[in-house]
Amino acid sequence: MQDYQISLTTYEVVVDDHLDRLIRTSDPTLRTMLVDEIRRRLNTRRTSQAFPVPKDEVARLGLIYGEQYVPDPSHDLEIYFNIANRRFSARNVPTHLAVLYLFGTGKEYRPNLGCLSVAGEALAGYCVQSFGYTPLVRPLGVMPDALCSADKGGSLRIAMVESKASVRSDPEQLILKNVHQFLVDVKTRSTGFRLHYEGYLVCSHFQDGGRVEIGCLYLDLGYYLKGATPVQTAVPSLGSVDSYERPAKRLEDIIRREAATVDSGDEYLISVLSEEANRTATIVLVKDGVGPRRAKDTEDYVQTTAAKIGLAEQWNRGQQMIKHTKGKETREIEEAIKKMKTPELDRDE
Repeated sequence: MQDYQISLTTYEVVVDDHLDRLIRTSDPTLRTMLVDEIRRRLNTRRTSQAFPVPKDEVARLGLIYGEQYVPDPSHDLEIYFNIANRRFSARNVPTHLAVLYLFGTGKEYRPNLGCLSVAGEALAGYCVQSFGYTPLVRPLGVMPDALCSADKGGSLRIAMVESKASVRSDPEQLILKNVHQFLVDVKTRSTGFRLHYEGYLVCSHFQDGGRVEIGCLYLDLGYYLKGATPVQTAVPSLGSVDSYERPAKRLEDIIRREAATVDSGDEYLISVLSEEANRTATIVLVKDGVGPRRAKDTEDYVQTTAAKIGLAEQWNRGQQMIKHTKGKETREIEEAIKKMKTPELDRDE
């Protein structure tokens, strides 16, 4: 398999007062009503298109958008579909795996979930980039799976992108299964919005032969500005940042993005960029072989870098804006330092 064959359907849903009233965390009745309302709206504004995506491009994007490190997510999926379709003589099916499948415990054979997730995240990134977005940062362990930026008519837009993937459920099923939590998460974060956000819930159904059906639920989240005019930034697009393979350059890129948006007062974006700056600075120090020994070493390195590129004042203003979340950032750095000092096998289970 060289290319994935993508069938993409995009569903546009408008966030309004009625939909917003249905978005609640704990009320099961409202949850059912919300899913029913989304199901109804999926059929009102939809567009479809088909296109190929090279397998190598999925591998490349997986390193940008994936939460796990999977150099070739397609490899395991190809093996899975060969096994699932009884093609045991296929060249990429290890003989040992065929023996284990045929004579093992009889448990259902499933794809590697890490590979499946990364392949879905890669294709979600590909779709959003086709809409004009460039990747900004990939939050770890929290929603969304990615933040991207775009210039839309001279105005900065930020996309919150969440990905779901399956080899069994079709895209509409995946959207309806996950839309409640997606909208609750968006609404929770919206209190910090000052910029214009959009939401993309991208659900991929992987099939045999490289066929993938993708359903993309698109929501303009401008509603959560509550009628206020989105704050304009110095630049209409933030562009992409460098990769973790060049962490020092990546850190400078992140600081520049925060400097470009600090005047907006958007606490959500500033906090995400600040966390990513600390994460990247930690890696710089690790790769240089000098530490860090404590969280302050990382924070000081970020400050020094900001000063070196002439953005110390903007960086410090952003840090003041989110000082109520800095404790969380410090704890994350300390946990990373603990992992560096304690070998994996020495940790308590």
